Formats: sequence, structure tokens, C-alpha cells
Amino acid sequence: MGVCFAKTSCDMLLTYGPEATYIHEMAKKNSSSKKIIVFFKTQLELIDYLKRELNQNDVVLVKGSR
Repeated sequence: MGVCFAKTSCDMLLTYGPEATYIHEMAKKNSSSKKIIVFFKTQLELIDYLKRELNQNDVVLVKGSR
């Protein structure tokens, strides 16, 4: 998923949790420096970031796992 993100026109990738570290690392390795790629250790950190950074017309895709 991290490599796929690098090939998209998406501006930002936010990942959370221990199983998402590989996605984060691959996105960082394969993306341009213009893309925002952030890893969060906790769900609360991610939520706080979204509350601060989201704007009214932003589009968000959420991908979850079990």
C-alpha cells in the first residue's frame, strides 16, 4: 500500500498502529518529499492531528483492518 500511495496524486498518508509501520516506511521510501506521511502510535494522536489539520472541503479515505 505504501508503494501504491507513492504513485497517486494524494497529498497525505496517515498511518496508525504497529501493523501500519511497513506501509509508512514504504511510502516514505518511495514518495516525493512533497507528500506528507505521518505515523501515529495511538489512535488518539491520529484523531488530534485530524482535528487540527482537516479543512472543510478535504476528502478523506479511511482504510481499516481487523
